Amino acid sequence: MIPKQRSSPVRPILWIFAIVVAVGGFIAFKFGLPMMIDKQADRELLKTPAYQQIAKWEPEAYAQMKASMIGSMQNHEPPEVAQGRVRKVVEGLAKKYMKTADDAALVEYIKVTAEEIKQVADKDANVAFDMLFSSQMNIDITKYVDAQTQRRDQEALAEVIRSGVAKEAGPQDDQRAMQLLRGVVNEMHRDYGTDADLAFNPQQTTNKSRSVQMALQFYDRVLTLRSDQAAKVLRLLFAKA
Repeated sequence: MIPKQRSSPVRPILWIFAIVVAVGGFIAFKFGLPMMIDKQADRELLKTPAYQQIAKWEPEAYAQMKASMIGSMQNHEPPEVAQGRVRKVVEGLAKKYMKTADDAALVEYIKVTAEEIKQVADKDANVAFDMLFSSQMNIDITKYVDAQTQRRDQEALAEVIRSGVAKEAGPQDDQRAMQLLRGVVNEMHRDYGTDADLAFNPQQTTNKSRSVQMALQFYDRVLTLRSDQAAKVLRLLFAKA
């Protein structure tokens, strides 16, 4: 266990995992997809790698996502609301398959997700903060993240799902993962003092920009570990979340 005087670095992991689900497949809706019939909607959605994997392995979830997206747009809901509905579905799938996904796939997924947060923070630190720490925020991420990064995100998520179904994860050792995690947290406190706690307890500050910086610094340090080690830490955090 991490000593009680230090905050547990669990909370932020929830929302850095969840951010990607607001991205993929939504661009199509900006070009009239809500008015298309069901098969046409499928053709558009299935151009996206992650949605292909979801349709293949989680058909009920895929149908729920598609109906939710089309319904939201037909009801003239704002894009961020439509994305928020889908996020809840895809977030559950991402959590499910991260537990058994290939180490490299999991690490790549978090790398590109961290890049998304950085891009958002460059434009609006308050929005980045909400993405990281608020489960209730509906945000149109396509306004903040470039198209190339969105594509990388979807490819990474697709590989997480594919390898997760195949159960290609390396062996998990929670004791070793906790040692590695403790090392990262201790380094954060050594380098940033009490500011490091802002990555784990954002409610302690009104400086949202600094809290986002600390959260990203935490992920950067985890991701600089060897791939199999980083994956162990990420799975440990994910299991606790």
